[in-house]
Amino acid sequence: MGLRDKRQKKWKQKAEDDVKKIAETARPYALIYFISNQAIRDKDRADTEDSLKVKYGIAVRILDRTWIVDKVVKHKRWQLVADILQFELQHLTKVVPGPLDTERLNDLDALDKKIEQAADGEVSLEVVEESLQTALLARGLGRARTEVDGRFDRAERLARSIDGDRQLQRIWYQRALTAIWWFDDAKEAIRLCDALSTATLESEWIWDLDKLVNLWLALVPTQGPDPQRTSALRKALQQHAEDTTKETSSLWARTQLLLMDLVIAFQTKQDLEPVLSSLRDVLGDIRRLIEFPVGPIVKLLREIGGTIGEFSGYDALLDRIIEIETERHGELAAGELRLERGLQKLDRKKFYGAIDDLAKAQFLLAKDEVRDEFIVAQAAVGVAYESVGLLFAARANLVFALDRCLYAHFKQGKIDPRALPIVRKLAWLELQLGRAPYVMAWVKWLPLLFRALSIDESKREKIEDEVRALDRVLGILVLKTPYESWAQLTRLPDVLHSLDLQMSRAAALFMLGHDELIRTQYSAEDDLEDFFNAWIYAQAADDLPESPSWHIGVATMTTVVLGCRVDVIVRGGTTSALLGESIISFLEAFYSTAVRSRELISPRAELTIEVRQSDTAKLPFSLRAIEDEFGETKLLLAHPIVPATALVGNGFQDAMFDLLAQVTAHLQLNIERKVFEELFSEHQAQDRAFHAARSILAVSNIFDQSPPGRAEDWVNDPAFAEYPLLRQVSWQPRPVAADVSAPSATELTFADEKPPETLFGADALKHRDIEAISPINIPLWSRAGWTGVGIATVSGERPFPIMVLAFQDIDAGRKIFRGWRKYIGPFDREGWIGVTVITGISRERPLDYRVAIGVGEKFLLAKAARSRRLVTTVYRMHDMTPASAQNLGTLLKLYKQAGRIVLQPGNFKMAQPGIPLEQEDIDLEIELSDLSVVPAWEVDASSPLVSAMFGIDDPFVPAGVIDPPFAEVRRRLRESKHRAT
Repeated sequence: MGLRDKRQKKWKQKAEDDVKKIAETARPYALIYFISNQAIRDKDRADTEDSLKVKYGIAVRILDRTWIVDKVVKHKRWQLVADILQFELQHLTKVVPGPLDTERLNDLDALDKKIEQAADGEVSLEVVEESLQTALLARGLGRARTEVDGRFDRAERLARSIDGDRQLQRIWYQRALTAIWWFDDAKEAIRLCDALSTATLESEWIWDLDKLVNLWLALVPTQGPDPQRTSALRKALQQHAEDTTKETSSLWARTQLLLMDLVIAFQTKQDLEPVLSSLRDVLGDIRRLIEFPVGPIVKLLREIGGTIGEFSGYDALLDRIIEIETERHGELAAGELRLERGLQKLDRKKFYGAIDDLAKAQFLLAKDEVRDEFIVAQAAVGVAYESVGLLFAARANLVFALDRCLYAHFKQGKIDPRALPIVRKLAWLELQLGRAPYVMAWVKWLPLLFRALSIDESKREKIEDEVRALDRVLGILVLKTPYESWAQLTRLPDVLHSLDLQMSRAAALFMLGHDELIRTQYSAEDDLEDFFNAWIYAQAADDLPESPSWHIGVATMTTVVLGCRVDVIVRGGTTSALLGESIISFLEAFYSTAVRSRELISPRAELTIEVRQSDTAKLPFSLRAIEDEFGETKLLLAHPIVPATALVGNGFQDAMFDLLAQVTAHLQLNIERKVFEELFSEHQAQDRAFHAARSILAVSNIFDQSPPGRAEDWVNDPAFAEYPLLRQVSWQPRPVAADVSAPSATELTFADEKPPETLFGADALKHRDIEAISPINIPLWSRAGWTGVGIATVSGERPFPIMVLAFQDIDAGRKIFRGWRKYIGPFDREGWIGVTVITGISRERPLDYRVAIGVGEKFLLAKAARSRRLVTTVYRMHDMTPASAQNLGTLLKLYKQAGRIVLQPGNFKMAQPGIPLEQEDIDLEIELSDLSVVPAWEVDASSPLVSAMFGIDDPFVPAGVIDPPFAEVRRRLRESKHRAT
């Protein structure tokens, strides 16, 4: 007899009964599951599944105890087992943080330790920021509110201990956001929002209102727009929107107002199209604004597309967003490549190429999301400008870089650590410019940055060593200060003491005549005269100007552009000074790379631009050229009496380019249209120039509208002690021995070959290495109309010849002579005016000769013996076609006997024979000791007269001369003519 398991019969019967009941419902089931707590053999399960499917027409799956155990164990369903069997299960919970939380935990631990270490020392802005970060990390880790609030309390306490108002505002803002999004505590958020409103609604910085707008947007969906708070916020934003002198701030305020309008219109079910249309217009204006934070706006408008995407106007707005995003991403890639290439060129000392690439990178990277790269481009192009001697353009870009570094403080509550090396670089730049007040201003920034950045001891010591070196160089500027300035600088020693510039203080005391005080306070036993004499002639003095600028009354800012010395004379206060800086940096930046062209060299020696304020001037400034009695022209700019930032508004760009056109004309560049177009199209010189011109804004941001660039900004504070001027006469340092290695004028010669390419290469030539030397004022000579040369004699024991230069416009001719006499007086002892008679200029007419007037060869050689590497000069020529050699022969004979010749102007009148000599013309005569005479065929390629030989193609060559030197000159002139065409 076989044994049978009764349980087996039960599960089979149970399975069939259940399947039968399900089938009888007549519902379209495709599969029936039957689960048993018994162990079922695989064969029995398979047979039962098959028979039930045949009988009822529905597939059946039978799951037994083995399947249940497998699923419980594999998926750890222990709580289910405990519930079914009715017993208590002990839990052991282990939380394993993910990679992001692990990083947060590590950061939190590191910051806590750092804050604990700093607890006993000086609290800095950096420590406050780190304390705030611990609260944010704890918030992100989901810690209890008591811990998160405690960390916020600590950050607030530290901020109050250092009067860190901006850090306090940032803490309130983050704490309010935490109350809203983490703890659903609108009451606490509103309390913090009110505190933030009290601190920021009156702020001059639009970015301070950002926090209030964000909190308003976060609270409105649940709390609704509170009328009083909304009105106060809109009023503050509207004030910024109406201040168009700050273009970015104005546009950002308009944007924020529109976002508020959009939320209210959506909540009240108004038409959104007007608001969306206005937002589209705003996005159309942002391309030209560097600081505008496009990214957050684009992100927000994209995210709300799911909510407002069906409204009229959103499609057009989205098209604008797509256009901007396409443009921005392309510009970012191009900007990064330009930056990389520019830094490579800077490293290889290819400075002009670096300026080109880095300046272009600036504008491609002028976006908030790549602020770090933008700062690098700004600072690097500043270094490139400095390397080629364009110090004002360098300063303009460096202050922009510093402004961006400090900008993070206003927006994020922390200072970019790169601010510290930039401030140090600016201090050294101002030393090279000789602007002592600004040197002190940047030095004053250093301890502020030390406290903000928590500089470690070793790095601080290195920087303090650098400041001591800077102090010694500043002392040289103090020693160079003219005697007449010291009556206004009697408080300077105490000012320098407050900045811990002790060596410069000693120099100031010496110049004021307080020798005994120096010996007492500095334990000086050496001879003070010897000490300070050696100091003023130290090697560092070679990089300093002859006289410092304290801006006492009038200040002069000087640069060299394409060989022309440009003096910007400032008569006025802060606004005039900042406009002067803007102009000179604008010109340096625009013409910076133009020095690489042979054609763009100015023949003008000096150009003056005068800046002054006027009650009647209109924004941004008026411009006119004036000519004095000597025929010298200068540009006069008059600006209204307004804050400097008010100048940089509508019309400023047009005014600056009107100035550029005037300066280009007065530089007498004779520039070809193609070359000028390349500066605009290929080099984008206009962009980098206008960027430098807008440095007014950066300087005003850094120094809060009151840059301390004048002596009075420092020495008028009665808190500083006065040291009366005891010195009775100006201190005159003893000159040191001359440098025997410098070549003398007699050792120099003119090259008989064309200049090497490296002389005009991208980096071998600086603007200040070029000097225009010429007595020829080209526009004045063109107006005067030189038409001939008259010969006269003055009888006496030693009769001397008079060369009369006949002018069609005698008034202009007389101005030429007045200008000469202003420069050299009635006697040209140094040979500045060179008169050369070039004989035999035509083979067919051997008596013809040319009179060329330019700079004297001896004078030119003496100038070339100095540090300049390239000298440019201009000649004016007139060809004489006499019937006989009598007049010229008489002139040369008398000159040989007298050893001198007199020049004077004469009035040429077509209907009148000869040139009448009027007393006014006689009074303008100038005596020369040199008159050069050279046959045309003898002029060789090494002579500066080469440029006076244009038009002479076939000179008279004596018989027997086979290879005259002029042959090479003629070839050179033909090459020049070919290049010009």
